[in-house]
Amino acid sequence: MEWIYLSRRGTQCTARAIVALEAAEGSKAITSIHRKEPWTNEDDHITVEDSEFVLMQIRHTPPDRPIDLILHTPGGLALESEMIAIALKGHAARVRVIVPFYATSGGRLKSQRIVPPGNSFQTDRRIQVDPRDQRSSCRQASGPARALLTSGRGRMNWFIWVLALLPLGLPVGALVIDRIVGLPASRLFRYFGPPAALLYFVVITYALVTAHPLLELIGWGVLGGLLGTATLDAVRLLGVRLNAFPMDMPIMFGVISLGLAPRLQQNMLATMVMRVATLPSEDRRAILAPRLPAIARLPEPQRVAVLRGMRKGLSLLSEEQRTEVLTTQMQLMAELPTGLRKNLMRAMDLAMRTNGAGPYGQPRGLPRLPMAVFRELMRQAYPRTLQEAGIPHGRIARRGYLWHFLIGATFGITYTLLFGTGSWALAFGWGSFVWLGMMVLMPPMMPTIRFPWWFPGVPLMAHLAMAIPIGFFARFVSPAAAAVSLVGLIR
Repeated sequence: MEWIYLSRRGTQCTARAIVALEAAEGSKAITSIHRKEPWTNEDDHITVEDSEFVLMQIRHTPPDRPIDLILHTPGGLALESEMIAIALKGHAARVRVIVPFYATSGGRLKSQRIVPPGNSFQTDRRIQVDPRDQRSSCRQASGPARALLTSGRGRMNWFIWVLALLPLGLPVGALVIDRIVGLPASRLFRYFGPPAALLYFVVITYALVTAHPLLELIGWGVLGGLLGTATLDAVRLLGVRLNAFPMDMPIMFGVISLGLAPRLQQNMLATMVMRVATLPSEDRRAILAPRLPAIARLPEPQRVAVLRGMRKGLSLLSEEQRTEVLTTQMQLMAELPTGLRKNLMRAMDLAMRTNGAGPYGQPRGLPRLPMAVFRELMRQAYPRTLQEAGIPHGRIARRGYLWHFLIGATFGITYTLLFGTGSWALAFGWGSFVWLGMMVLMPPMMPTIRFPWWFPGVPLMAHLAMAIPIGFFARFVSPAAAAVSLVGLIR
């Protein structure tokens, strides 16, 4: 960071604001600030000492680097002001004069002499400039110039902002791609996780070195997102106890992160066969009748995987139950069109000759199960899956909740990057937006479940609860940091 001249009454707070302005604009900020008001008795104005320092800063600024001159002064000696104005006018790059409150006499002279052509004069609507010297070519800034001094508002550094935003999509994106597209999330994290982490390390290092206010947005976003996730869990876990969810979702995240989802699917199919075997003949037929043709229409790898899971369930039955289920199955197959029947027979042969959980993706197109039935099947299939894999539940829970809180942190950071300080309306709107995304994605992510009509209620309450800490901690974002959010740019 280059040295910035401040008047002898410049403060540390002003210095931070100037650094933020330089980071946002890519310019060299030079100030002439005299904090004592012109109606006081103290003699505080542009002096020879001021002009020497300002001229030195102009001389050491590269010709291709813009200059932002911030004036807050009652003026002073005309000769010194004239020297500074001439030096600024001769600078090759863009020169902008920013007047937050007032610039009169010699301060007005500096601002007036460099306005034409290609330079600009930005003011607050309530500034004090000597009325005899205001020029028709001077324009009001789109936002108050005071904000440029106090918060570093200006053109946002799009490059660093985009770099900070892009990696935030990985935790949610990996989950969605895993469940919908069928690419394992563990592989996605292996390939894209290290580059995303390195990218964020670069962003944070850059923000630390340059004192960029983006770091503050990330910090408050992380804190709000993590505490927001904990608040969400207070509502969500109550919903789990009341059977308002198909399962504890972070546990499913843990299963996915270890690549156990295909094995769990196979054990659920086996559990379903065991459940069907206990039903009367007519009920058994009613359940299998729509499922066999749907299985026959699946792509062959998925078809073989489903029949392998059913075969596993048959192997766990008694001889009598197995005979009854097979009899019903063969009767229904005899009623199928020839093409579908051949598909099933070929898949059954392959299922007997091969082992394993099959392809990673979920079977799509099967009749959906009521959420309550799915939950019962999951309660029996999950322990069997852990036993077969030799993995303790604690490891699943640790990995799942780590992923869960990582997603929450990204939601918090995204909120502050977009809205800065935001408002309670924006916070609750953000929570509702995340909830809506969940409601849209849940059916394709869990294609075998038929959700009840009341299912969205508990997730909505949970996500509104999540919005409270996110909105609360965002209110601590400083004006300088809010200026480099998306809303700060638009305003």
